[in-house]
Amino acid sequence: MAKDLPYFKFFCSEWNDGNITLEDYKVQGVFINVCSYYWSKECILDSKTLYKRFKDAKEEIDILMSEGYLKTENNDIVINFLIEQKEDREETSRLRSKGGKASAEARRLKKLQQETNKDSTQAQHVLKSCSTETQLLREEKRREEKKTIASTKVDTKDFSDEIKNLYKKLLPLFDVKDRPKSKDAHIKWADALDKLNRLDGYTFKEIENSISWAKKDEFWNRQIISLASLRKTSKNGVSKFRNMYVCFEPKKPKEKGWQPNPYKSQL
Repeated sequence: MAKDLPYFKFFCSEWNDGNITLEDYKVQGVFINVCSYYWSKECILDSKTLYKRFKDAKEEIDILMSEGYLKTENNDIVINFLIEQKEDREETSRLRSKGGKASAEARRLKKLQQETNKDSTQAQHVLKSCSTETQLLREEKRREEKKTIASTKVDTKDFSDEIKNLYKKLLPLFDVKDRPKSKDAHIKWADALDKLNRLDGYTFKEIENSISWAKKDEFWNRQIISLASLRKTSKNGVSKFRNMYVCFEPKKPKEKGWQPNPYKSQL
């Protein structure tokens, strides 16, 4: 795999939203190095070789094992997101190879038909077969693309209709490059909205209006690139959402009879 594709995909938003960032920097660094070595070995690595390779990082590898970042099956190391990328790459390579062979055969027969009229009926039949096979390959590729798109849709069956609707409204506000790329990441984004309402006491309207305002604000637009990070504690000891909301609250239009929400903690 390293020879065929010397790099693997790294999604910043999924890394920042993942639990790996809760570990100390040395554990994070060992994990990245293990991923690099694992990919260069074409995702084939046993635990004995891993410990030998990283003999000075046994404690960090034990942490990665215990927290589930690294898994073992029959003494073989398993890193799921790299396994998925490897399988996708192999499938794409197979389809391209099959399509290339079909196109090459079609060109050869077309040239043969131009040079001689002998066996033209057979050549036409094979040309038609190759054309049909190429069309089938294209259809198969389109189906794979649809599967990929479908895999990025959030499974919100465990969330209320209000959360589902709120999530659908807020997702388009974020740049495509910052949006979740996996089902787990989508669920983390929706879960943050659910907890802002259910645990932190913000109404759906307050959440929607404040985030919509933040994505238009020059400063906050750069700060809010992931819904999953909104409840994380900032340097001043309160959540990122609370910091943003305090900036938004004076600017929002006040309804008649409006009173501050007494259940929200103040800075």
